[in-house]
Amino acid sequence: MRRPNTPSIGLWLLWGEPAVLSAASRAGFDWLAIDQQHGRFDDRAMREALSVPRDHRADVMVRVGANDPMLIGRALDSGADGVIVPMVRTVADAERAVAACRHPPAGIRSSGPPLVTVRDDAPDRGAPRCSIMIETAEALAAVRAIAAVDGVDELFVGPVDLSAALGRSLEELVSGGDELRAVVAAAHDAGIPASCFAGSARAASAFVALGFDAVAAATEDALVDAGAAAVRAAVLDPAPGRAAAAATTVSY
Repeated sequence: MRRPNTPSIGLWLLWGEPAVLSAASRAGFDWLAIDQQHGRFDDRAMREALSVPRDHRADVMVRVGANDPMLIGRALDSGADGVIVPMVRTVADAERAVAACRHPPAGIRSSGPPLVTVRDDAPDRGAPRCSIMIETAEALAAVRAIAAVDGVDELFVGPVDLSAALGRSLEELVSGGDELRAVVAAAHDAGIPASCFAGSARAASAFVALGFDAVAAATEDALVDAGAAAVRAAVLDPAPGRAAAAATTVSY
């Protein structure tokens, strides 16, 4: 359970392996993101991932491949708690994404049977979340207007693309911080959270210091690397209790 007034920590999933979702949901992350834009999750893998048993305390979002009503609808029909919509540049783009998340008369989402079997004990999540990515110069210039669009539930910064769009390095974008703080301020003034992809604990800490409410702090690769290093250290330099603690995490 996340403590009040602490950042929401997420795990970004790229491998396209549905079974990872079940394990990831037990790891204590507040939310998980399935990446269909740059990850290996095709339509089938996404549906399988969203249907595996998991700890329902962790919300599962899908970063769809494009701002496309069909892609957004399939992610939501597959059981995603919401979508992260990339490459939004204008208010009109944001309005189009919101409309794709809502059934008529509020939007244009088509009604149909769910694409996965919903467990009887699965909680009702309510309306799906529509998270709009801010990762272009145009979106940054219109960030306050985008945040004010009715139905936008979150602003989500893609820092790598945003830094490239601004002609700066990622380090310059984060160390300067003005553009990122502008996104945070726009979100908070609109009464919605500001989130960001970080990819590592160190980067996540920097984004939290800038005011972000939620950060994707790791990918599967990062977790495997960190876990391997921890196990090796516990074996080679067993501080009191460390080796025993590491051993208890092994399952057969």
